[in-house]
Amino acid sequence: MPFFSLFNTRERVLTFLQVMLVMTGMFYCSWSMFNYFVGIVESAGLPGGEAAFYYSMAGVIDAISLIIWGLVSDFSGRRLGIIIAGIGAIIMAVPSFYLLYLGAYTRNIATLWLGTVLVGWFANYVWGIEPAYLTERFATVRRGSGVGFGYSSGIFLSTPIMPLLSIILYPILHSMWIIAAIMLIIGGTLSAIGAYIGPETKGVSLRAYST
Repeated sequence: MPFFSLFNTRERVLTFLQVMLVMTGMFYCSWSMFNYFVGIVESAGLPGGEAAFYYSMAGVIDAISLIIWGLVSDFSGRRLGIIIAGIGAIIMAVPSFYLLYLGAYTRNIATLWLGTVLVGWFANYVWGIEPAYLTERFATVRRGSGVGFGYSSGIFLSTPIMPLLSIILYPILHSMWIIAAIMLIIGGTLSAIGAYIGPETKGVSLRAYST
């Protein structure tokens, strides 16, 4: 019953669709790193072992960025935090993935590290806000269903589309890092727009029953 209550009024349907838009953007952002990082540096000639090492380091930066940006949202608000993260992803998508590729291609360790740090940060820092944002977005009576299904809804328009876009774009662009940057730009755009059209959630009562 809590699941069906997500859709029994127009306002609740619109809430779910807005959350779905934000989450779709977040999945595009994170998967721009998870799906392409190793392929980018290996296509630049980096051996598999080194590729795995730098990928793991990007994961460390990812974890740090989540904590920091989640903390920032306690002061800036969730809505503004997601918008800023989306804009940051849009601006830094091309430089981050290009530096990653360039560092691997030229074997320039400093450039490779810089690209790794930038990709790890800008592809995932928006996720530091997601747990609080989804929790605050749904009323207590439907929070479990709202958070669970709202989170998963981001997969609907990302999982089937990203591989198809890659298949279409690669013969045209012949560059995996450019495709990854495009995915990050798409993700930043969708999450920022989704947050913009939704309300600020910071400070809402988690005991609210009917809103």
